[in-house]
Amino acid sequence: MNALFLTFWGKNYTNNFLEIFLPCLNENLKIIKKNKKNYSLEIWTTIKDQNYIKKHKLFKSVKKKIQCNFRNIDFILKQGKQDKLSKYEIHETISYIFKTSQCFRYEYLWFFYPEQFFSQNFILNISFKTKQKKADLILLPSLNCSQKNICELIKKKNYFYRNIKSIYLKYLDKSEEYLNINNVDNYQYLKVTDYFKNNLIIKSFHVHPLILKTKNNYEGFVFPFYPSHDEGISNFFLKKKILFLNNLKYGVLGGTTNIKTIPKKYKNSLKPSVISGILQFNECHLKFSKETFVHGSLKSKELNLRIKNVNNKINILRNEYTNLLKNLHNYPNIKNNKLFKLIEYENIIDLVIQMETKIKKFYKNKLIYYNRLIFNNFLKYSRSRIYNKKIGFKEFLNLFLHVNDKKDTIYLNYLNKIYFK
Repeated sequence: MNALFLTFWGKNYTNNFLEIFLPCLNENLKIIKKNKKNYSLEIWTTIKDQNYIKKHKLFKSVKKKIQCNFRNIDFILKQGKQDKLSKYEIHETISYIFKTSQCFRYEYLWFFYPEQFFSQNFILNISFKTKQKKADLILLPSLNCSQKNICELIKKKNYFYRNIKSIYLKYLDKSEEYLNINNVDNYQYLKVTDYFKNNLIIKSFHVHPLILKTKNNYEGFVFPFYPSHDEGISNFFLKKKILFLNNLKYGVLGGTTNIKTIPKKYKNSLKPSVISGILQFNECHLKFSKETFVHGSLKSKELNLRIKNVNNKINILRNEYTNLLKNLHNYPNIKNNKLFKLIEYENIIDLVIQMETKIKKFYKNKLIYYNRLIFNNFLKYSRSRIYNKKIGFKEFLNLFLHVNDKKDTIYLNYLNKIYFK
C-alpha cells in the first residue's frame, strides 16, 4: 500500500490543493486504473479546511476512485503556536507523527505539497521504478513555477499534460533565477541551476524526499527530520538504497509560487556559505550533492560544458565544507587555511552548539517527546513474539506509557486517536 500524504492549513494552501494538486492526482488515477486500491490519500488538515474540501466537486469525484483519509491537526497547530514553533517546525511535527503512526500500515510513504503539480503518468512511473530498483528513499529535485500560469494552464487538461515538460521549463518562477549560475558570482549557493534552450541542470544539497519505504527502515523514523522534511533527512538512510531521479524521463514534479521579485546577482564570499552548510548539512546531504539532474541532450557540447560549471560551483562548497568539518573534529589541533583562521573556529563551534541546542529543544516538545515514546514502544512490540501472542499493542503500550504531569494527558489522548482510530 502507498500513502499519498499532504499536510496544510489555511485558505491559500487549501485552494492550492484543490486547484493544483487534486486535478493532477485525478488525471493520474485515470492512468493507474486497477491499481487504485494500492493507494490512499492522507490529508492532514484542520476541521474547517476539511469541511471545505469535502464540498468541492472534484474531491467528491476523486474520493470515489481512491481511499481518502482525513486527520485533524487543530490540536497540533494550537500547541505549536503556544510553544512558538515556526511554520516549518509545525509542518515537520505533523509529518513526523504521520510517519511514525502510519509506517506499519503502508509500505511506501509519498510526500507532496498542495502547491505541487505533476505529469499524468507520474505516480505509476515512479511506483514502477521504485519497486524495480528496490529503493528505500526516492529523491527528485523540484523547482518552482509561476502559480498564476500553472493554475490557468492546468484547466486546459489535454494541452497541459501533453506539453507539461515544456510548460515546466517555460514558467520557472522569477525566484528560481536567484539560483541560476548566471546570477551566482563567487557565491556557492545550496542549490545551483542552469536553464537554456529548453535544457535544465540542477545540483543541490537539499533534494525533495518524495518516497520513503517503511519496511526495514523504521529506525529512520525515530526522530523528526529537523528542521523540515526536505532539509533534515536522517543519516540512517545513508547506507540504504537511494534512488535519485536525475531527469524528466519518469515525469515532472514542480512547485508553484507567487514570488515576483526581480533576480539579483549574488556577490557574497564563500565563507558564509560554508558556515551555513555546517549548520544544515549531514552526510546524506553531501551524498545528494554529488548527483546532477539534467534535462537535455548529453551529446551537446554546450550542455556538457554548462554541467561542468554547475558541478564546480557545488563541488567547491562541498570540499570546503568537508575540510571545515574535519578541522572542527580535530580542534584545537588545527592550522589556519585559506578560508578560516584559528581564532574563527571558536565562533563556529558556538554556532554549532546553538543549533544543537535548538534541535534538542524541539525534540523536548511534548508532542514530539510522547510520540517518540509511543513509536519506540511500537518498535519493541513489533519485535516481541511474547507480547504479539498474549496482548494487543494498546494494552502493551499502557504498561510503559505514564505521565508525570496530568496536564500531559491531553497529548496522549490526541496521539491515541491518531494511532488507534
